[in-house]
Amino acid sequence: MRRYNQLRIKSILIVFLLGLLFLFNMACIGPKPKVITVQVISKDEGGKPLQGAQVTIMKGKETRQVTTQENGRMTIETKYATPFQIKVSNPSDDSFLDTELEITDKDFPGERQQIFKEIYIEKKKTTITGQIIDWETKKPVPVVSVRVEPDVKAVVDSDTSGVFNLKSPDFQEGVIYTVYFTRSRHYNDRRYHDIQKNIEDITLYETIDMGTIEMESTEVEKGVIIEGEMEIREGRGEMPSVE
Repeated sequence: MRRYNQLRIKSILIVFLLGLLFLFNMACIGPKPKVITVQVISKDEGGKPLQGAQVTIMKGKETRQVTTQENGRMTIETKYATPFQIKVSNPSDDSFLDTELEITDKDFPGERQQIFKEIYIEKKKTTITGQIIDWETKKPVPVVSVRVEPDVKAVVDSDTSGVFNLKSPDFQEGVIYTVYFTRSRHYNDRRYHDIQKNIEDITLYETIDMGTIEMESTEVEKGVIIEGEMEIREGRGEMPSVE
């Protein structure tokens, strides 16, 4: 009986030691690494992959950095526990905005330890803003097309308050730009002469407020021929002469 008890105690000790050894090994090995593949794409350049973008994996004060290849991709392994952050920047071109996103448990469902992320980064933009009103009535003029030349691709319409905000990464310093304001001929409520205004001394990535833009209607209310049609002059009822 005594020998049996000794063997039983030894067995328990062996199992206990094996358990401690297993836990020690697990602590040394740590969690299975997560494999993260990122492709960085320029949102303002037609989905062009960005080579040389810097991708930083951040967990607290710990960071790891990798640079994207020609196809805009990079792959990195990390043992960081979720949540952690991914930051994308483009140190070779400071016209791009930094972009961050958070990686959580939802990105690694079940036993999955690999993910692929497409990250779109935007260029910094210069903004031109203002309000368009009717020269005569002082009311806002909506749906006026606003475009800028030369070489600015963005086109916007004024909203119901006559306000427009044109944002574009295409502006350059030292260029005199012309802003064109055009009201579509499809709107029959009131028609307006097209106008244009110059802007210069652009400060990149800031907002340029053009203030109030007054558009003159092609329909002057008293005694004017509207696009070849006759209008009776107020109070006289005579036909206007055409030279």
